[in-house]
Amino acid sequence: RTVAIREYSHHEKGPINTLAQMEGKLVVAIAAKVLLYEWNKEKRQLVGRGFYDCEVFIVKMRVLKNYILVGDYFRGLHLLAWDDPMRLIVNVARDPGINQIMALEFAYDGDCLGLVASAENQRLQVMRFLPSDEDSRKGQKLLVYADTLIGRRISDMRILRARSLPPSALSALADSKKRKSADGPKP
Repeated sequence: RTVAIREYSHHEKGPINTLAQMEGKLVVAIAAKVLLYEWNKEKRQLVGRGFYDCEVFIVKMRVLKNYILVGDYFRGLHLLAWDDPMRLIVNVARDPGINQIMALEFAYDGDCLGLVASAENQRLQVMRFLPSDEDSRKGQKLLVYADTLIGRRISDMRILRARSLPPSALSALADSKKRKSADGPKP
């Protein structure tokens, strides 16, 4: 199979901070803008399909299906979604509480989706999008699910599939927990 790479140029004002692919489209973060492009084969050029203006400066971006997770260095996380019928990038929710973002990633656990972010202050936070929760202001705010001090700056994250433990190891783990709880706390 032969792959042909052709030269193409397109001018934008500002630095390109990060690139990603979403459903055959190119997602580009340039300074404080998220731009969505699609390749037009007939015209042999990128065609703009949507944009979203963040507030200050995008440092990281991840894509999952039609969702875009964006980390603005000074203004926190933005969870965006590409609405194909409307041809819009919409703001689903955001969390301005964490700033100076250095890394972010989507994390899955079965049916639960978490948004993981690390900050320059060496904190790691896991957030959730829960529109049914009152504290989320009808889904406009991401909720902090876990928050911990790592003690090191994290500049990049990768999601790895955890290996499954064999049933014998799971039962041994459950037995050790039962023994610890039966013994009670040590003085």
